[in-house]
Amino acid sequence: MPMETAVTNAQGIALFSEAPTGVVHLCARGVGHGEACEHDLGLVAGGSISTVLALPAGATLSGQVRNLDGTPAVGVRLMALSVPSPPGRCPPRR
Repeated sequence: MPMETAVTNAQGIALFSEAPTGVVHLCARGVGHGEACEHDLGLVAGGSISTVLALPAGATLSGQVRNLDGTPAVGVRLMALSVPSPPGRCPPRR
């Protein structure tokens, strides 16, 4: 659960005005992009942190659904579900 969210402006800048003192992880995910994170940022009372996150291109998943006889299957609904990573392991990079 994020402690605060913000949306970037026309210059790609976002400000977290309610960020508490402590150690935080900052992550960005944009439409059509993968995710980029900066971990263990230490924020002190009255201080500020500035960081640049470069978003990688998003991954794509494609394929074709066929009937048992090899003909294209029409009207099939597909779902892509996220599988959680085991504790202590990072998800694979695509």
